[in-house]
Amino acid sequence: MASDKVADSPGADFPHRSVPYRGGDSRSEFTQPDIVGLVERDPDSGAGEEGVILQPAPLRVFSAHQNQKASPKKARALSPEPNFLPFDFLPGASSLELDGGPLPLQIDGQKDTSSPDAVIWGRLTEYGSRDQIRLQIYPEYFFDSPKAPGANLLFLPLKLGNLMEGAYPKSRSFQYNLSTDNQPQWISLSLGESVPFIHRFRIDPGDTVQVFLNLESNSLVFAGPSALKFRLQQELNRLEEEFQVRTPPILWTENPDLVLADSTYAAQYREAQSTAGPLLTFQARNRQVLDELASRNLYQSDELIAQSWKLIDSYKDQLPIGLLDFFKMEVELREWKKHLLSINSHLLYANREKDSTEFQAAVVRLAQNQLQKLQPVLEKPMSPHSAEMMDLLEVQSRIKAGVAQQSRYLHDPIEDPYWNSKLLVRLFYQSYEQIPNATQYLSEQLGMLEDSAYKDWLEVLLELKGTGKKVSGFEFFDKNGTIKTLEEIAEGDLILLEFWITGCKACLAFNENTLTAVKEEFGMDSRIQVITVSADFTEALWLSSLESGKYTQEEFTNLYTGSLNRKHPFLLQYGISSFPNRILLDGKGRIIQASQVPFLAEELIPLLKKHLNNSPSKPQSIL
Repeated sequence: MASDKVADSPGADFPHRSVPYRGGDSRSEFTQPDIVGLVERDPDSGAGEEGVILQPAPLRVFSAHQNQKASPKKARALSPEPNFLPFDFLPGASSLELDGGPLPLQIDGQKDTSSPDAVIWGRLTEYGSRDQIRLQIYPEYFFDSPKAPGANLLFLPLKLGNLMEGAYPKSRSFQYNLSTDNQPQWISLSLGESVPFIHRFRIDPGDTVQVFLNLESNSLVFAGPSALKFRLQQELNRLEEEFQVRTPPILWTENPDLVLADSTYAAQYREAQSTAGPLLTFQARNRQVLDELASRNLYQSDELIAQSWKLIDSYKDQLPIGLLDFFKMEVELREWKKHLLSINSHLLYANREKDSTEFQAAVVRLAQNQLQKLQPVLEKPMSPHSAEMMDLLEVQSRIKAGVAQQSRYLHDPIEDPYWNSKLLVRLFYQSYEQIPNATQYLSEQLGMLEDSAYKDWLEVLLELKGTGKKVSGFEFFDKNGTIKTLEEIAEGDLILLEFWITGCKACLAFNENTLTAVKEEFGMDSRIQVITVSADFTEALWLSSLESGKYTQEEFTNLYTGSLNRKHPFLLQYGISSFPNRILLDGKGRIIQASQVPFLAEELIPLLKKHLNNSPSKPQSIL
């Protein structure tokens, strides 16, 4: 029997969407491209303004945990690749060199490139006013976000073109010398908030690469001693993108007629039918779809693994065999990850809707069968530097949780202690806010870990976010542009700290339904204080939203991150990358609850009452 729903709710696990999940919270901005309407789109990068003379901006470094003191120990490598050396890594920017010293003298077009560090030099060509470029560095990969442990987000200043480098005046250049600690790292380069034009590329000790990005001709070219390594990674990305655009976009729905009953969608569909572009396919979830997934051979010649391996083999006389084997394994792991994500979307749907026990049972069988097929891949010799291995293991744990109908925020132990420890670090750093009783659960997991670099990372997190720990780095702007600390503004015994952004529908709903109910319930009680912090991109946008009253209320203490917006050190440090986000504090700024603070009024208000009843103070009238 057909459902009366228009289309499936994407839920929390759809990989390429930015939608409400778990009570209305919005997915992190750092995960995947946004969705516009019903069809996925990649946001375009904007061009700058014309004819403005620039001075280099100061370099800014943001590290999610740069203020934490820890001494991570050496991590064991699962299966060391040639020339692999374990390394000591420290939280934060301390492992990065800001200044690599004077540039070597160039004679007859040659430069000395014998530095043990990796060097990234780039030139940007455009008529515009851009004065910085964004560099994301992962000394060790856990997940793709600035809040990952050890990750460093830098805004590099762009200087005017140098005639001695053959540059035009409209060109701008940058250079960064990266301390590699004798091991591969991962980097991304982007223009502001746009999708990276270099996304998670491997860079090795001794690498020197020149990056030429021309926004007028829409070209990206690599030069320098390590150009081939970067060119291969660029071509692998392009091959994946070409494969994606050849795949028709799908909307999962049992009722395409209901979708097209909407006049806006109907008009868009008629327009799409009349163009040469792709046309959305309406697809119902059924056994045929599952059978196609079950019979899919990821290694056949027209699939991306075979095509990518062929491309990699074309570099066999130009790059080391060990490096090429590494990229082959990354491609294989990536395609398995995407395959499992497709299955996981059906598993989520079946567990959520429960319309058909037959379909649900079929999805579970499919998931279990594909996980079995995956095991020989995971048993291959694996580089400890693999980024795709981390992503794949996380997806595998999601599917196992879905099959068992358990929370995806519980750790699924794996046999190898190296990857098991890294997976634990990823779980807590990426999803601490979603883990029930996170402080207790983290403490329990720490008790089962042997001493390692990864145990140290988790101890750092517990020291930062654990119940009873005092928050640090709270410095935000009020409407007068004055920086306010928590000590200056804290009142009462209980503080509900909420983070929001303009345009977030869940933020609108939280204010309209939950915060309004909180104000009505506790309006006469001075023991409770609501502090809201906006991470909007501009002050004008924040002030406009304040005036509208749609996102917060004038009775609350309303603050703003300033120009750092979502890269504010406090937000990075506490892993605040989805909105709305909530932390519950006592009057002295100590954490009461940093995870699972309820979104709904009927759940939040009893929690607030519970803590107020334990408060030593008595309620006082604020009138």
